[in-house]
Amino acid sequence: ALTALQRAERLAVAAATGNHTALAAERRNEGHENWDPVAFPDWVLLEVDMGILIRPIQARVASAMMQPPGQRNHVMQLHMGEGKSAVIVPMVAAALADGSRLVRVVVAKPQSKQMLHTLTRALGGLLARSVYPLPPFARGAGHDGTLLALVREECERTLRTGGVVVAQPENLLSFRLGGVEAALVAGGAATAGPLLAMQRFWDHNTRDIVDESDEVFHPRSELIYTMGPPAAIDLGDQRWRLIQNVLGLVAEIAPALREAYPGALEVGPGLHEGRFPQVRILSDTGASVLADHLAQRIFDGGLPGFPHMADPKLRHKRDAALHYVRQPEPTAADIATVEAMFATGEVPERPLLLLRGLVAREVLSFCLRKRWGVDYGRTDTRDPPTGLAVPFRGKDLPSPRSEFGHPDVVIVLTCLSYYYGGLHSQELRASLERLAISAGGERRYTSWVLPALHSIPRSLHQLGAIDIQDHHHFGYRVFPHLCRLRLAIDYYLAEVLFEREIREFSQTLSTSAWSLAKIKPHPTTGFSGTHDAKYLLPLRMEFLDLPEQIHAKAQVLGYLLQSENAVQDLALALVNGGSSVAAAAAAATARSHDPLTTPALLRLVVDAEPLIRVIIDAGAQIIGLDNAEVARRWLALVPDTTASAAVYFDSDETMCVVTRDGMTEPFLTSPYVANAASCLIFLDQAHTRGTDIRLPGRCRAAVTLGPMLTKDRLIQACMRMRQLGCGHSVVFFVPAEIRERITALRGIRPGGEIRVADVLSWSIDETWHEARRLVPLWAAQGHQHQRQLLLGGTADKRDEHKLSSEKAARFLESDGLTLCERYRPTCDGQAPPIVPTGAAVRIQERCRAFGVHGFGAAALQQEQEREREREIFVERAKPPAEPQPLPVESLEPSLHTDVKEFVRTGAIPPDSAAFMPALRAFAGSSVSGLLQDVRGPPSLLATAEFARTVQLPTSTASSVWDLYQRPVQWIATAPTPSSGTLAVVLSPWEADALLPTFRAGGVAATLHLFAPRTSLTTRSAEDLVLYTTPALLPKWRPPRALRLTLLLFAGQLYLRSYDDYVAMCRLLSVQYNATTSDNNDNSLARANQREEEAFVLEPAAIQFFIALFERIRHPATDITTTDMGHILAGDVLLSPSAFSGPLRAR
Repeated sequence: ALTALQRAERLAVAAATGNHTALAAERRNEGHENWDPVAFPDWVLLEVDMGILIRPIQARVASAMMQPPGQRNHVMQLHMGEGKSAVIVPMVAAALADGSRLVRVVVAKPQSKQMLHTLTRALGGLLARSVYPLPPFARGAGHDGTLLALVREECERTLRTGGVVVAQPENLLSFRLGGVEAALVAGGAATAGPLLAMQRFWDHNTRDIVDESDEVFHPRSELIYTMGPPAAIDLGDQRWRLIQNVLGLVAEIAPALREAYPGALEVGPGLHEGRFPQVRILSDTGASVLADHLAQRIFDGGLPGFPHMADPKLRHKRDAALHYVRQPEPTAADIATVEAMFATGEVPERPLLLLRGLVAREVLSFCLRKRWGVDYGRTDTRDPPTGLAVPFRGKDLPSPRSEFGHPDVVIVLTCLSYYYGGLHSQELRASLERLAISAGGERRYTSWVLPALHSIPRSLHQLGAIDIQDHHHFGYRVFPHLCRLRLAIDYYLAEVLFEREIREFSQTLSTSAWSLAKIKPHPTTGFSGTHDAKYLLPLRMEFLDLPEQIHAKAQVLGYLLQSENAVQDLALALVNGGSSVAAAAAAATARSHDPLTTPALLRLVVDAEPLIRVIIDAGAQIIGLDNAEVARRWLALVPDTTASAAVYFDSDETMCVVTRDGMTEPFLTSPYVANAASCLIFLDQAHTRGTDIRLPGRCRAAVTLGPMLTKDRLIQACMRMRQLGCGHSVVFFVPAEIRERITALRGIRPGGEIRVADVLSWSIDETWHEARRLVPLWAAQGHQHQRQLLLGGTADKRDEHKLSSEKAARFLESDGLTLCERYRPTCDGQAPPIVPTGAAVRIQERCRAFGVHGFGAAALQQEQEREREREIFVERAKPPAEPQPLPVESLEPSLHTDVKEFVRTGAIPPDSAAFMPALRAFAGSSVSGLLQDVRGPPSLLATAEFARTVQLPTSTASSVWDLYQRPVQWIATAPTPSSGTLAVVLSPWEADALLPTFRAGGVAATLHLFAPRTSLTTRSAEDLVLYTTPALLPKWRPPRALRLTLLLFAGQLYLRSYDDYVAMCRLLSVQYNATTSDNNDNSLARANQREEEAFVLEPAAIQFFIALFERIRHPATDITTTDMGHILAGDVLLSPSAFSGPLRAR
């Protein structure tokens, strides 16, 4: 009688208010048609309490969930909007919670709060059932015996009283691993016993109801406990430094590719300000051309520290190495050639394998397809904190505990996160403090600011001018200019963050959603709003097609294809001008690289007709603002008569409402909960499923589209409009990126109109592609689960609470693959060990059905709920890299008469013992063994006194001699008929003793003060015109060959011009551009070319100068980013633009 009275009241209200949709729905449902109220009294109380009548389809689905066929695990589809969460879950939970089993409602974290509210409201009234939210269970929580006892006590009480537990899947998986981990720890039996007993209690007594099954059972998530001590990854710090250099190449070549291939890449500004531009791959074409040009640039010598192979004699080797890096499956001949080069050391093995992983194995393109702030980014909410990039569940919503499972993916995405977001203040301060006390810090700082000198104040051009202790000056003057510089970010990541946090573990414990679907005494049943996810469910979760719901597969599509739904082409809408659709489309294509701004999109929403009251950001197009700010700005754009408040989800997953005066409060406790018609509704990407708000009739929503938006997620988003097809409608907002994909898929001509059917066809295509991407990961998890079952899963044995450490150890898995194991062609795509079971055969059959034959992509897709012990990083003072000088006696200086004669006449007697070729001054040092292959120029000499410094025993190690090599400071030059100019390097004592002679005049030689240029912020002294005695002729300059050889001898790091760079490369017999011929190089005058060709060092000299720079002139200093660092490493700088800038010519 009460339910009939309530129905009559609803009919009267619907008729009085003219709500024909509600009136028709009430008239169709007379109630209690296919179920007996006497048999299910709890359902009657539920109807009365909630003011509803259970519809026949709801009763039918609830009955199927309570009694699935064969009492097996099942997932069934129910048309979205039919009350899965609000009605059917409470119905099933109330009926099943009869004191004989513990009912658990398993729901993903974004929907957990709303589910808890729904169940509390539905079951806590007349039914008087308790609803217990299972507390978060992270690693280590099981060691808290008090917490574990409380959880056990509460679960037993809930079972007895017919209550319901609400649980999140990640907590259940963590609990499952906790007992096994405890059993592995020495003396952990006391902790493992209660944990394993609790798990057994759950496995034997729980009856699980899974809401949003496709989300809970998604194969992307996996829970991993890292075991054992952390260790450095293969290749160590070279790994991330090489990746940073590769990303630097991407930043250089991406802008040109963007112009050459419109719509293939999205590239933002910033390259010429020293920043990393935002780069994103938009299509397969973009991924392919970027990989092609990147590989070509690497082997043209564009990658610092990696050899290039431009010699025509090496052409076949170069091609083989290029194919090895670029092709996923290189030929056997190419592999053999490269393997032979590994053996001879012609190319470094592990760096080349890493490059292969980045390019051929598509690690780089996988990362560059993702969207920063939507798919990945930084988080400051974790405990313990992490500075690495983490997966995001939606726009601005980092996953609470997930990490990316592939180390190179982690490194690339972390670099991109910092490039786009910049350093935090304390991170930049730490970098500058570290730089200030390091060798070569000023030089490294100069390399940071050099690309952005025009935009950085002159006061910040030198590291010594920055006062780090002045917090106000640092925060307002220094930090804004330096925080986004790419090289500053690279320094912090390489020297601090990656050193601290990039670790691998030898072993792991892991589990996945397959464990939630295991066979138990009570079946597990779940809902799905779509049929698409059936192929990615664990094998033990069967998909049940109810006859009454077969039409649901197409019903929502039919609703969307109705005429009231529309498409808004954002690329065309934002084009000003153009008299035709075709003209507008052409203009839009030209500017389609530009991402849509949030203010522009909100303006389009406000200007749309009919009025749009709901934004469902399924494609995550509204970025750059948090949800609260989006709600405020949208509310400010509409008239007061349109809306008085706006609803959104805050960072704590709470639905909030903000009014025009800026006041915010939880929506469910606000007056607007009963008056949603006066509100604007903004649903961010993470809340476009499982969110239920009662909206007025004739309400219209804007639904944004974005990359990898599958049909399931699109339909879920659209069905937030519960009366879709019966008053509610949607308009799809299509950005330029998605427009290009739709037009390519559907063959729409340029300027052609996109229809709703085209959008749906595109989303179906995206669904197929996602399934194919995820099947390898699904299969890997399936094989892993089968292995664990055969090992004797803890839930299947009676002695579970007495799990021995030996048995627990069998669940450990090896982790930490080497680069060879990851990327060598013979190792690519190796499947996990297959356990010979019927399930394994079914897994293989499904893989073949999707055309999947390898598992190399599984690690890329893997997103792990990885939990590890808190690590404390202490930066200890490192011992000095340079050996400390011994207490020695200096040699007594003397001035040879031949040196005096040289100053007076400019002549050197034949076979004089007072002079030697300059390079012979290093005899006895650690580089002396390389001198025998080097013939220095006859025009550069040094005095014997210059080479004499201290008295050392003859048995002294050569590395100790390195500490007492003089720097070049004083040079005497004199004209000679043969070479034009003869230069002699003097010791400081000799220069001081000869200074009166030079000042007296009447001498043939000139004394010059010199210092090698080790920073671009200092002026070059290489022209030898600094403090000369006596004065020089106004136009005198040293010959180029002499000058360049002097720079090598002294250890100068920077050159003044591209001409000098070319000349230096020729002097050292080093390739200086990507071609193999100099015929087309017009950068030098022919006179200079003849001068350079007069003297060329032997090819073997390059090894001597590498050792000279590393061991003597710049020990314990990283010079790889300097001009000479590039030249000595064999890098090709290619462009004269590398030598431009106001500091170069000084």
